[in-house]
Amino acid sequence: MKVGNFGTGKTHRRVYVRSKERDGNFWCGVVLSVGVCIVTGLVVWSEYEARHSHKAIEELVRQIEYSGDEVALVKGDRLPEGKVVYLYDVHLQADAPVFDDDFGLRFDNAASVRRVTEYCQWVEVQHRSREKVGETAEGDDIMEEYVSYTYHLGWRSHRIPSLFFDSPVAYNNPQRDPSPSYEMTTRGTLAGGVVLEAADLSELPPSSLYRIPDDVVQTPTAYHNNFVTHDRSHFYSPYVESGVAAGVMSYLIDGIIDTGIRGDCGAGDIRVSFEVTPYPDTVSLIAKAEDGGTRLGRAPAGTTTLLLNAIGPASPSDIATLAAAKVENGRFWWLVGGVVSLLIWAIAMAWLKPFSASATHRKQA
Repeated sequence: MKVGNFGTGKTHRRVYVRSKERDGNFWCGVVLSVGVCIVTGLVVWSEYEARHSHKAIEELVRQIEYSGDEVALVKGDRLPEGKVVYLYDVHLQADAPVFDDDFGLRFDNAASVRRVTEYCQWVEVQHRSREKVGETAEGDDIMEEYVSYTYHLGWRSHRIPSLFFDSPVAYNNPQRDPSPSYEMTTRGTLAGGVVLEAADLSELPPSSLYRIPDDVVQTPTAYHNNFVTHDRSHFYSPYVESGVAAGVMSYLIDGIIDTGIRGDCGAGDIRVSFEVTPYPDTVSLIAKAEDGGTRLGRAPAGTTTLLLNAIGPASPSDIATLAAAKVENGRFWWLVGGVVSLLIWAIAMAWLKPFSASATHRKQA
């Protein structure tokens, strides 16, 4: 039965024989061991990358050949072409607003704007229960298994194909996507007209959810895609279907009764929000001067290229310390992943070993 955000599916029963010798244990061990080797290799690689990143940061600071501030830029000092420069506490803003023409929105002083599209979709959850109901003459277990399904409706970050659901008609997920997610970035302009790409900045303020103005005008594109309502955070496009026909097909094909009670959303509905990352008021940065000193880009350092910045006033050592802390944070989480993988491997191998031992004992007997 399907009610609101929840639904139940069919239950399947099967009886099978489970060999106590579990020949698959060897291959399970192989797969687990290969997985641990891969994770270990990734941890070693992260250590290698972290060491090189630290060296690159130190090399970038040593390459600084020009230091300036906002006063110097406003006065018209030209940045030396092809040199690594350090600028202290310089004002920064977007060189132009960002527009989303589909929804008629304008974003001022945005480093990046991410359109976030969410889809109301069913998720299928499988439930299994097993119990031993007897033994064969060889001593293997006779098992009885029940497999049932529940379905849960909600907003998802991606579309979920329902074709392979156990009840694909009753819990159909329409795959419409008229306004997919995407991200727009801008160029920033420093005092004095020096420009840089927002994507090159290593530090930006946190993004926030854009508040949709009450008087926003619906565009033809939004109307065509049925975005007919909105609140302060989302535009909504409901999916239109024949409820009676869908209910009849649900019962005839999948045997599921559709009560017609609507949940928080309907399968196929879409909502769109926007996450905005603003430019900070001022930045301190280390970068390479290009195009006659009118543009800043990433500078070669070690085996990579870098443009490092801090929000507000910061010395070169402060900027380097901030960048090194981000490298260490990434290294920490790689190490945590390695430790967790080893624990999972140890627990799994301990679980598999008793069955292998019992199988060996039976063969010797």
